[in-house]
Parts: sequence; C-alpha cells; structure tokens
Amino acid sequence: MSDIQCARTIALASGNSNKAREWEVLLGEWNVRTLDMSSAPPEIGETFWENAIAKARYGVGIANADEWVLGEDSGLVVSSLNGLPGVRSARYAGARASDLQNSVRLLEELRGEKNRSGYFQCVAACIPPRTKGARARSVELRVEGVLKGKIADSPYGNYGFGYDPIFVPDGETLTMAALGLEWKGSNSHRAIAARSLLSLIDRW
Repeated sequence: MSDIQCARTIALASGNSNKAREWEVLLGEWNVRTLDMSSAPPEIGETFWENAIAKARYGVGIANADEWVLGEDSGLVVSSLNGLPGVRSARYAGARASDLQNSVRLLEELRGEKNRSGYFQCVAACIPPRTKGARARSVELRVEGVLKGKIADSPYGNYGFGYDPIFVPDGETLTMAALGLEWKGSNSHRAIAARSLLSLIDRW
C-alpha cells in the first residue's frame, strides 16, 4: 500500500467548521479535521498567501505526525474598493462580526456604485506528514483558485456561508448561495484549489 493510500487525514489549520466540511466534500475520500488555533499567532499577513503559509507552518506543530496539514486563506476582493475586504474578509465589520454583518457593511459601501465586479480567491499551502521524513518537512504544496463575478444588490439564497449570498459568479444570474451546494462543489474558488491540490498530492 502506498504512502498516499495510508495517509488519508488532513488537519485544517482553522477553527472554521464550515470550511472543514467544504474541504472534506471537495477532497473526496480524505478526512478533514480542524485544529485548535486558539493559541495561533494573529493573522497579520498582507496577502492571502502570507496568511495561508503561516497557518500551515503553525499547524504542523500541533497536528499528528501522520497527518497532512492544510493552511488556507480566502476572501472576497472587490475592484471598486481597492481590493477590500481582501484578507480582512472574515472580520470586515469587526473582529467578532457575523457573515451577515460583513455582507451588510460591504453592501453599504457599494451603495450607488456602478462597478460591482470582484472575485473570490482561495489559496492553500499543504505540508506532508512528518512521518514521511526530512524531505516532507521542507515541502509546501501551494495551490490557488479564483472565481470572478459581481456583488449583488442584496443577499439572496440559503446555501453556503460568508459572502455567498451576495456574490453572483460570471455567467450566472443567481448568487452562490442560491445556486446551491452542488454548483459550488464543482465551480467555487475552493473547488478549483482542491482539484489542484489533489493533483499535486498524487504526484508527490
């Protein structure tokens, strides 16, 4: 049995259970669990990549030795807001803001704005299990997924989380939250990144 067949658990360096469930669906036969990030350093990176890599490297220190460790950062980038919310997507309306509060703030800032284009970006760094030797500890598999679209005038739809209820992907007339989980599982920024990650793991 190969190493890849033996190692079927990924430790997600995040406390976000929604992300964990989504990654588990996207990664098929892999089990995904969240790590306790309560003692992790604050997210201070200026880019999604800086935050994702920092999470993965921290996660290695608290994950089981036989687990792959995944650090991910993602968010919504809006053209007319000079890239905001960006790395602040999860806390755009404040450190403890809810998804709805973040969306409401964004919609308020876009009121009257004709250019409502933007995109979701997901970046992820995945580190192999420590049991695979010294080479594994120096490897970071990096993937990215981008989904372009525009910001709706108001929230719509009952599926997904985050900014899904106010984001309309290019080529669609409904928000991601209205398009449903099956659509999201094939087309989202995270789905694109997940396919790339599975390909890299298989080659590794």
